[in-house]
Amino acid sequence: NSINNTDDHKLSLQNIGYIQTIHIDNPNGWNRFNYSFSYNKKRNLNRTININGYNHESSMANSFLNNAQGNNINELNGFSEYLAYYTYLINPIDSNGTDYTLGINSIGQNQSFNSYEYGSIDEYDISISAAYNDFVFVGTSLTMHTITFGQYNRYNEDQFNIENATSGFDDLTAFDYNQDLNVTGSGINFKIGTIIKPAYFIRLGLSYHSKTYYEIEETYITNMSTRFSDGFSETATSDLNYFDYELKTPSKSIGSLAVVFAKRGLVTLDYESINYGASNLSSYIYSFSQENQNIINFYRRTNNKKIGLEWKAKNISFRTGYAMFGSPFNNNLNDGEREYLSAGIGFQSGQYIFDFGVINCLNNEEYILYNDPTINNESQVIDIR
Repeated sequence: NSINNTDDHKLSLQNIGYIQTIHIDNPNGWNRFNYSFSYNKKRNLNRTININGYNHESSMANSFLNNAQGNNINELNGFSEYLAYYTYLINPIDSNGTDYTLGINSIGQNQSFNSYEYGSIDEYDISISAAYNDFVFVGTSLTMHTITFGQYNRYNEDQFNIENATSGFDDLTAFDYNQDLNVTGSGINFKIGTIIKPAYFIRLGLSYHSKTYYEIEETYITNMSTRFSDGFSETATSDLNYFDYELKTPSKSIGSLAVVFAKRGLVTLDYESINYGASNLSSYIYSFSQENQNIINFYRRTNNKKIGLEWKAKNISFRTGYAMFGSPFNNNLNDGEREYLSAGIGFQSGQYIFDFGVINCLNNEEYILYNDPTINNESQVIDIR
């Protein structure tokens, strides 16, 4: 029942492009050809999450304890449960056993979580197109993608209730658990589309974006530290994990309609269809069989709807837009729906066009901090709006 606010503003170069038009005196009707090079920031991945509050019935330590049960020390997960064992957050009941006990005397403590995410998914397009009698326009693009992403999670629990604790390692007062993930990748896909002008004021469009084939590299490292009432502290760090794999993201089909009115105004409508359940992970050293089955089970086909308005006054264009991106999750697993409100202005000087826009994204998300199997409502859920 506490509310935290974060405020972040980013100004970035969203896209830039160069287009060259070639006119040909062709009696067959194909009289205009274009080629272009462009850069587009497909997705901004910058985000900051701050969570804190007092929890009187649950601790992340219970999640480590539950996952450790039934495993000997050498079988513990080196990025989580082994760190908890090494720092006395959980303790084996005997040296050769697979049962563990919690190193916390009494639940009731402050919790805080800070996540810093940065990066983007960028596109680089090489495109060609042609026009037939100012009636049919066709084009295709070869697109190279790059991914850069970093996520740094800082989790802390402190000020445990130790009034009834005895001196020694049982008197744990605080622990920290940190996770650092860095991702880089590159991918490729193609796009093809057409526009038809059945009347001078109407544009009908249809396009297809193929599946994108990514090769991705990740590094991941975690560390944990504990502090006790007698001044003792312990720290453990995992090995640096390196992993590379392939990711195939779904294709997208787009239908569009544009209407020109008064030779100055423009209304555009777009309808996109994407099946997120068609995504796929693969690797030479890991099967991803369960993960790919989860993708099929938990993701679905969704539709995105967009509307845009433009009014042109001489060489200045005023624009506004609204978009609704449907949730990719099955069975209301989470609310992945997003709304976008946008406004912008464009300026044309000869062959140069400059655009500036402001975009506001609205979405709700249930963020699961961890699962605690010792309580009835296991998921410790935070609402992010």
